[in-house]
Amino acid sequence: MNLLKAISVLFLTLLLTSCCLPSSINPLSPPGEAHYDKQLEGTWYYKEENGNIVYLHVGRVKGNFTKAIFTEIGQSGTLGFSVLIMFPSFIGDKNFLNIEVKQVDDEISFEFKGKGKGYFFAKYEFAVDDSLLVSMIDIDGFAKGIQDGKIKGEITYRKPVIPEGSEDKPREQESKVIDCLRITDKSENIVQFIKDSNTRELFSTGFILKRLIVN
Repeated sequence: MNLLKAISVLFLTLLLTSCCLPSSINPLSPPGEAHYDKQLEGTWYYKEENGNIVYLHVGRVKGNFTKAIFTEIGQSGTLGFSVLIMFPSFIGDKNFLNIEVKQVDDEISFEFKGKGKGYFFAKYEFAVDDSLLVSMIDIDGFAKGIQDGKIKGEITYRKPVIPEGSEDKPREQESKVIDCLRITDKSENIVQFIKDSNTRELFSTGFILKRLIVN
Protein backbone atom coordinates (compact mmCIF):
# COMPACT_ATOMS: atom_id res chain seq x y z
CA MET A 1 0.00 0.00 0.00
CA ASN A 2 1.41 3.31 -0.85
CA LEU A 3 1.88 6.09 1.62
CA LEU A 4 -0.12 8.75 -0.16
CA LYS A 5 -2.95 6.29 -0.51
CA ALA A 6 -2.87 5.68 3.17
CA ILE A 7 -2.41 9.27 4.01
CA SER A 8 -4.67 10.54 1.53
CA VAL A 9 -5.58 13.56 3.39
CA LEU A 10 -4.45 14.20 6.47
CA PHE A 11 -1.04 14.42 5.68
CA LEU A 12 0.26 11.07 5.58
CA THR A 13 -3.02 9.57 5.88
CA LEU A 14 -4.20 6.15 6.34
CA LEU A 15 -5.41 3.18 4.56
CA LEU A 16 -8.88 2.92 5.84
CA THR A 17 -11.43 0.28 5.18
CA SER A 18 -13.86 3.11 4.50
CA CYS A 19 -14.29 4.93 1.21
CA CYS A 20 -13.76 8.37 2.72
CA LEU A 21 -11.62 9.74 5.50
CA PRO A 22 -13.11 10.76 8.86
CA SER A 23 -13.61 14.51 8.92
CA SER A 24 -14.85 17.21 11.28
CA ILE A 25 -16.84 20.36 10.61
CA ASN A 26 -14.81 22.10 13.32
CA PRO A 27 -11.05 22.18 14.01
CA LEU A 28 -9.52 21.35 17.40
CA SER A 29 -8.68 25.01 18.03
CA PRO A 30 -9.62 28.34 16.37
CA PRO A 31 -7.82 29.02 13.05
CA GLY A 32 -7.45 32.64 14.13
CA GLU A 33 -5.18 31.47 16.96
CA ALA A 34 -3.02 29.31 14.71
CA HIS A 35 0.60 28.76 15.74
CA TYR A 36 3.40 27.81 13.39
CA ASP A 37 5.46 24.83 14.50
CA LYS A 38 8.98 25.57 13.26
CA GLN A 39 10.04 21.95 13.84
CA LEU A 40 7.78 20.79 11.01
CA GLU A 41 9.49 23.08 8.52
CA GLY A 42 11.63 21.48 5.85
CA THR A 43 11.48 18.50 3.51
CA TRP A 44 10.66 14.97 4.66
CA TYR A 45 10.69 11.76 2.65
CA TYR A 46 9.40 8.22 2.69
CA LYS A 47 10.26 5.32 0.40
CA GLU A 48 7.44 2.90 -0.26
CA GLU A 49 7.80 -0.84 -0.64
CA ASN A 50 6.92 -0.56 -4.32
CA GLY A 51 9.85 1.79 -4.89
CA ASN A 52 7.86 5.01 -5.13
CA ILE A 53 9.31 7.94 -3.23
CA VAL A 54 7.12 10.43 -1.39
CA TYR A 55 8.40 13.87 -0.41
CA LEU A 56 6.67 16.22 2.00
CA HIS A 57 7.62 19.90 1.76
CA VAL A 58 6.47 21.98 4.73
CA GLY A 59 6.62 25.75 5.19
CA ARG A 60 4.82 28.79 6.55
CA VAL A 61 2.11 30.75 4.75
CA LYS A 62 0.11 33.85 5.68
CA GLY A 63 -1.68 33.82 9.01
CA ASN A 64 0.72 31.41 10.73
CA PHE A 65 -0.74 28.55 8.73
CA THR A 66 1.37 25.69 7.42
CA LYS A 67 1.38 24.55 3.82
CA ALA A 68 2.36 20.96 3.07
CA ILE A 69 2.97 19.77 -0.47
CA PHE A 70 3.19 16.04 -1.08
CA THR A 71 4.97 14.85 -4.21
CA GLU A 72 5.04 11.23 -5.27
CA ILE A 73 7.51 9.98 -7.86
CA GLY A 74 6.45 6.68 -9.36
CA GLN A 75 8.74 3.99 -10.73
CA SER A 76 7.58 4.81 -14.25
CA GLY A 77 8.52 8.45 -13.76
CA THR A 78 5.04 9.78 -13.08
CA LEU A 79 4.79 12.75 -10.71
CA GLY A 80 1.76 13.44 -8.57
CA PHE A 81 1.15 15.97 -5.84
CA SER A 82 -1.36 17.16 -3.27
CA VAL A 83 -1.52 20.45 -1.37
CA LEU A 84 -2.64 20.75 2.25
CA ILE A 85 -3.14 23.76 4.51
CA MET A 86 -2.91 22.96 8.21
CA PHE A 87 -2.20 24.29 11.68
CA PRO A 88 -1.31 22.54 14.93
CA SER A 89 -3.34 22.21 18.11
CA PHE A 90 -1.76 21.19 21.39
CA ILE A 91 -3.70 19.05 23.84
CA GLY A 92 -1.68 18.44 26.98
CA ASP A 93 1.76 17.32 25.85
CA LYS A 94 0.51 15.95 22.52
CA ASN A 95 0.63 17.60 19.10
CA PHE A 96 -2.20 17.42 16.58
CA LEU A 97 -2.84 18.82 13.12
CA ASN A 98 -5.99 20.33 11.65
CA ILE A 99 -5.75 19.70 7.93
CA GLU A 100 -7.64 21.01 4.92
CA VAL A 101 -7.06 19.53 1.49
CA LYS A 102 -6.69 22.22 -1.17
CA GLN A 103 -5.59 20.33 -4.26
CA VAL A 104 -5.08 16.74 -5.38
CA ASP A 105 -3.37 16.04 -8.68
CA ASP A 106 -4.75 13.43 -11.08
CA GLU A 107 -1.46 11.54 -10.97
CA ILE A 108 -1.82 10.69 -7.28
CA SER A 109 -2.33 6.95 -7.11
CA PHE A 110 -5.57 6.89 -5.15
CA GLU A 111 -9.09 8.19 -5.47
CA PHE A 112 -9.47 10.89 -2.86
CA LYS A 113 -12.97 11.97 -1.89
CA GLY A 114 -12.10 14.24 1.01
CA LYS A 115 -11.39 17.57 -0.67
CA GLY A 116 -13.54 20.37 0.67
CA LYS A 117 -15.17 18.18 3.31
CA GLY A 118 -13.92 19.99 6.42
CA TYR A 119 -10.97 19.29 8.68
CA PHE A 120 -8.99 16.10 9.05
CA PHE A 121 -7.03 15.35 12.20
CA ALA A 122 -3.63 13.77 12.69
CA LYS A 123 -1.30 13.36 15.64
CA TYR A 124 2.42 13.98 15.23
CA GLU A 125 5.62 13.72 17.23
CA PHE A 126 9.33 14.03 16.68
CA ALA A 127 11.78 11.23 17.42
CA VAL A 128 15.29 11.68 18.78
CA ASP A 129 16.76 10.84 15.36
CA ASP A 130 14.92 13.85 13.87
CA SER A 131 12.32 11.69 12.16
CA LEU A 132 8.62 12.55 12.12
CA LEU A 133 5.92 10.12 13.22
CA VAL A 134 2.44 10.94 11.98
CA SER A 135 -0.52 8.95 13.29
CA MET A 136 -3.78 9.11 11.41
CA ILE A 137 -7.26 9.12 12.86
CA ASP A 138 -8.74 5.71 13.65
CA ILE A 139 -12.26 5.51 12.31
CA ASP A 140 -13.33 2.81 14.77
CA GLY A 141 -12.15 4.78 17.81
CA PHE A 142 -14.17 7.85 16.90
CA ALA A 143 -17.12 5.76 15.72
CA LYS A 144 -17.33 4.12 19.14
CA GLY A 145 -17.31 7.55 20.77
CA ILE A 146 -20.21 8.66 18.58
CA GLN A 147 -22.15 5.44 19.20
CA ASP A 148 -21.61 5.76 22.96
CA GLY A 149 -22.83 9.36 22.93
CA LYS A 150 -19.48 10.79 24.03
CA ILE A 151 -19.13 12.96 20.96
CA LYS A 152 -21.55 14.13 18.28
CA GLY A 153 -21.14 12.89 14.75
CA GLU A 154 -22.64 11.17 11.76
CA ILE A 155 -21.85 7.65 10.60
CA THR A 156 -22.90 6.12 7.31
CA TYR A 157 -22.48 2.46 6.50
CA ARG A 158 -21.46 0.77 3.32
CA LYS A 159 -24.40 -0.75 1.52
CA PRO A 160 -24.32 -4.56 1.55
CA VAL A 161 -23.56 -6.34 -1.69
CA ILE A 162 -26.66 -8.24 -2.74
CA PRO A 163 -25.91 -11.33 -4.87
CA GLU A 164 -27.44 -11.18 -8.31
CA GLY A 165 -30.80 -12.90 -8.35
CA SER A 166 -31.20 -12.72 -4.59
CA GLU A 167 -34.58 -11.70 -3.24
CA ASP A 168 -33.07 -10.47 0.02
CA LYS A 169 -33.12 -6.70 0.51
CA PRO A 170 -31.04 -5.98 3.61
CA ARG A 171 -31.25 -2.51 5.04
CA GLU A 172 -28.23 -0.22 4.72
CA GLN A 173 -27.68 -0.11 8.49
CA GLU A 174 -27.34 -3.89 8.58
CA SER A 175 -23.88 -3.49 7.07
CA LYS A 176 -21.22 -3.19 9.78
CA VAL A 177 -18.62 -1.64 7.49
CA ILE A 178 -18.37 2.11 8.04
CA ASP A 179 -18.40 4.06 4.81
CA CYS A 180 -17.94 7.59 6.18
CA LEU A 181 -17.66 9.34 9.53
CA ARG A 182 -18.15 13.05 10.14
CA ILE A 183 -17.66 14.71 13.53
CA THR A 184 -20.22 17.47 14.08
CA ASP A 185 -19.44 18.45 17.68
CA LYS A 186 -17.99 21.72 18.96
CA SER A 187 -14.21 22.09 19.12
CA GLU A 188 -14.09 22.09 22.92
CA ASN A 189 -16.10 18.85 23.08
CA ILE A 190 -13.82 17.15 20.58
CA VAL A 191 -10.79 18.21 22.64
CA GLN A 192 -12.38 16.91 25.82
CA PHE A 193 -13.18 13.60 24.15
CA ILE A 194 -9.54 13.23 23.10
CA LYS A 195 -8.38 14.09 26.63
CA ASP A 196 -10.69 11.48 28.13
CA SER A 197 -9.64 8.76 25.67
CA ASN A 198 -6.57 6.70 24.94
CA THR A 199 -5.04 8.59 22.02
CA ARG A 200 -3.48 5.38 20.72
CA GLU A 201 -6.99 4.10 20.11
CA LEU A 202 -8.04 7.29 18.35
CA PHE A 203 -4.89 7.74 16.24
CA SER A 204 -3.51 4.32 15.47
CA THR A 205 -2.08 4.18 11.95
CA GLY A 206 1.39 5.68 11.93
CA PHE A 207 4.03 6.55 9.35
CA ILE A 208 7.61 7.61 9.88
CA LEU A 209 9.24 10.20 7.66
CA LYS A 210 12.89 11.11 7.62
CA ARG A 211 14.08 14.68 7.35
CA LEU A 212 15.96 15.41 4.12
CA ILE A 213 19.28 17.00 4.98
CA VAL A 214 21.39 18.51 2.21
CA ASN A 215 25.06 18.85 3.08
